[in-house]
Amino acid sequence: MLTPKLLTLVLVVQPGRVLLGMKKRGFGAGKWNGFGGKVQTGESIEDAARRELQEESGLTVDTLEKIGNIKFEFVGETQLLDVHIFRADAFHGEPTESDDFQEVIVCRILSQRADSRHLGGIFRDATSVV
Repeated sequence: MLTPKLLTLVLVVQPGRVLLGMKKRGFGAGKWNGFGGKVQTGESIEDAARRELQEESGLTVDTLEKIGNIKFEFVGETQLLDVHIFRADAFHGEPTESDDFQEVIVCRILSQRADSRHLGGIFRDATSVV
């Protein structure tokens, strides 16, 4: 029996652009990623998404739209990762470096096609904001 672990992921998206951070540590270290993490005891999933976005990027949002939920496990592990994915179209504040992210950039999306073979090619013309 797998133990569920509630997680969040927030993608800050504007027409043709997405905000990403370079992960410093933990799962995804050394990779560009959206912002998110663990849901704490007593916290709603949406509140956790807002908190993680603020802690990891310095940004706040008025509105989050839930756009997906993925569940997966790693072979040999005992946890079922239950990731709730949100989209924010606008934000407040200036992106800042955090304990988890060393750089936050705005990437222009050149293609809507995104699969594991093609992810390296969809983001171009990155503009560093930190």
